[in-house]
Amino acid sequence: MVDTGSARTVAYKKETTWGTIATATGAKTLRRITSGLGFTKDNFQSSEITANFQPRGTRHGTRRVSGDLNGHAILKDYEEFYAASLRKDFAAVTTITPTDLTTTTSTIVRATGSWITDGVKVGMVVRLALQETANQNKNFRVTAVTATVITVAETLTLQATPDADAQLVIPGKISFNPASAHTSDSFSVEHYHAGSDQSDIFLGCRVGNMNLQLPPDGIGQVTFGMVGKDFQANDTGAAPYFTSPAAVGTGQELAAPEGSIRIGGVDQAILTGLNISLDLGLSGDPVIGSNLIPDTFYDVPNLSGQITVFRQDQVFLNNFINEDEIEIHAMLPGFGTAPVGFLSVLLPKVKFTSWSMPDDAKGLVQTFDFTATQKTGDTSYNSSAIQIQDSELV
Repeated sequence: MVDTGSARTVAYKKETTWGTIATATGAKTLRRITSGLGFTKDNFQSSEITANFQPRGTRHGTRRVSGDLNGHAILKDYEEFYAASLRKDFAAVTTITPTDLTTTTSTIVRATGSWITDGVKVGMVVRLALQETANQNKNFRVTAVTATVITVAETLTLQATPDADAQLVIPGKISFNPASAHTSDSFSVEHYHAGSDQSDIFLGCRVGNMNLQLPPDGIGQVTFGMVGKDFQANDTGAAPYFTSPAAVGTGQELAAPEGSIRIGGVDQAILTGLNISLDLGLSGDPVIGSNLIPDTFYDVPNLSGQITVFRQDQVFLNNFINEDEIEIHAMLPGFGTAPVGFLSVLLPKVKFTSWSMPDDAKGLVQTFDFTATQKTGDTSYNSSAIQIQDSELV
């Protein structure tokens, strides 16, 4: 029976030791648009000069695994791959219960204690509980934070009387690329082909790059580029290797038109696209005495991207001309009843590196490439170049 992509199941599990196949139980089925993992070998052609002008022998060399896992931008289901990209596990921020919380139309205030000490940072999305009814079950984007004052992008309902019961909730979990204690997660990934009852297993797969694409007219997409160590093919009787992997997740798809994109402190409604790319420079070099790479190595990461935006003023162009450092914060909501789930992505320190604007009879669209770097020296931020919050992680 000829195998088909629709009959292929992709399952994965984090490895305990890089390149050693994960145990057969506890795997998860991957939601995907495509899984492009592949197995190759270096090969070498003889360069001997021959009188008969015939090619000579070929030999195989180092075994290699690489390829992309591509899916829709969704809530919850890509936690391990986002964490592997940022090289830091997601972690929750404890619900905060000050005894004297009040709100203005743009701030959440406490008289004692410290929001920063309690873990609140710019770019997080917070909610209020057990407080003024009109403020509950809503997502508020943190744009500034001091010890006693959180400033948000949305409009709050005033409550001037201190509330001893009110809670500040940071939904889900947060990760960011850290300054130390980096993880190096790897995965065993199995392609099981039900038609032939065979499977392809890719070992030691680490995330080498992550690309998030947010179009104006569709569901967002995320691609995780993988670099691995080795491959094994399981025939009928030994396939599938993973035993009863968990079913595909049910996280909601995220559509950029429903989202909020804040650039340079201003919500934007003229963007036609946003792409964010994190390249970890992951590679493996061959050695003498083995046809397997001894490890994969991370280089200095490069965090870059691009926005496309209709021209209506010179704000972004002046940002480029003046080499301004600005902030990009994207919040992509799910759907349903409040409180609505969301994925939040913060780039706290961005510089535009190029500008172009092709001629067109219709609306003129500017393209700005950018790079993002680590935000340092400000305790109101995580010391990082990128921060991701998923409200549905538990």
